[in-house]
Amino acid sequence: MNTPVSENHANSGLTCRFWPSILLLIPLLTTISDQAMAGAQISISPTRIIFDGRTRSASVNLINRGNEASTFRIAFERKRMTEDGQFELVKTPLPGEAFADQMIRFSPRQVVLPPGKSQVVRLLLRKPPNLADGEYRSHLLFSEVPKEAGKSIEAQTGNQKQMSISIKPVLGISIPVIVRHGSTSADVQFVKYVLSNIGPDKSSGELMLTMKRTGNQSVYGDLLVTYKKDKDGKNGTVVAQMNGIAVYSPNYLRSVKLKLQTPKGVSLDGGTLDIVYRLNPAEGDKVLAQGQVAVPARK
Repeated sequence: MNTPVSENHANSGLTCRFWPSILLLIPLLTTISDQAMAGAQISISPTRIIFDGRTRSASVNLINRGNEASTFRIAFERKRMTEDGQFELVKTPLPGEAFADQMIRFSPRQVVLPPGKSQVVRLLLRKPPNLADGEYRSHLLFSEVPKEAGKSIEAQTGNQKQMSISIKPVLGISIPVIVRHGSTSADVQFVKYVLSNIGPDKSSGELMLTMKRTGNQSVYGDLLVTYKKDKDGKNGTVVAQMNGIAVYSPNYLRSVKLKLQTPKGVSLDGGTLDIVYRLNPAEGDKVLAQGQVAVPARK
């Protein structure tokens, strides 16, 4: 039984025991974010693949940084991003949703990784004729095969005189694979700001942003929030930063909540918050959107 969940959350195991002697092991598929990879001792590089222009091939490197061998199955899945940045599996495509999996071949489809070893997964793009301009996206899923898979009930239970149903989380790491064909472009702007929960000492707070994307291409970048006490001042204090924020096509809106935290001696008292959304420096460092929020002065 596989239960898809958000890439940003992991589920803990659940075990129920009762009589008599049968052991059932039910894997619970859990996809996790890049930040959780280190805890799982598995790493993938790069964490997103883009085919554009004349690019027809790419590769992904999977590394087992743990102390035990692991077996991984590799497959494509179709995901939809919600407005708050979570993911859900696509059962019925919506208007404007276009997927890349049918035009990409990859190998291998299963790999056994000893501790400290790596495996290169190669991807090859084959576009069909008369492909419409636009962006196509699917997610490449690396899911761990449970060590108990393939064992008989008798082999799993041994001489136990109990029946045990164990629901175990199965590691899954999913990365977007994007194909851009023909003329594609995107613009993004901030359309709503909500500043809240500023503490009594003015050292922390929350900023909720709503971003609006237009065009036929996704956007992906980093958010930086700088507090300036003097409205006309050139210098400021970084109070929030969040990297790797995407607004995937066909979504038009994306909401992001940022925790604001000032260094010692700086209070959120009057002045402004300058918000910048830009490409990662490795991708050009271009500013995609910027805005400003007034901070209420202390009464």
